[in-house]
Amino acid sequence: KQNNPKASFKVMDCREINSLQQGFDVIIFGFCFPYLTKEDVLKLIEEASILLNSNGLLYISTMIGDYEKDSRITTSSDGKNSMFIHYHEPSYLIEALEKQEFKILENYTKLYQEGGDTDLFLIAKK
Repeated sequence: KQNNPKASFKVMDCREINSLQQGFDVIIFGFCFPYLTKEDVLKLIEEASILLNSNGLLYISTMIGDYEKDSRITTSSDGKNSMFIHYHEPSYLIEALEKQEFKILENYTKLYQEGGDTDLFLIAKK
């Protein structure tokens, strides 16, 4: 916001994105997918498609893995907290984007050194 004071930023539960009543040029889903079920993720992509203006951009980053086999409860590095983490498969994410008529501009992965997980980064244009 400091670098772009005219921009509007919202911090909210991404599963409530359909409550927004305006169009957007960019929607960023930065590592929120690990905390969402596959069904929530697919619904979110559909709702983002509705909210994005023509030529709008959608950014997605998440952890790659077999949704059924790899998703599990994990513990924080200090051992004090645990949470359920969902791993997502690029194939169904890309299929969902294409179903909503997104054009994939970027599709790349990066190995996360500390945990050994692989992260997926997608940028798509409406």
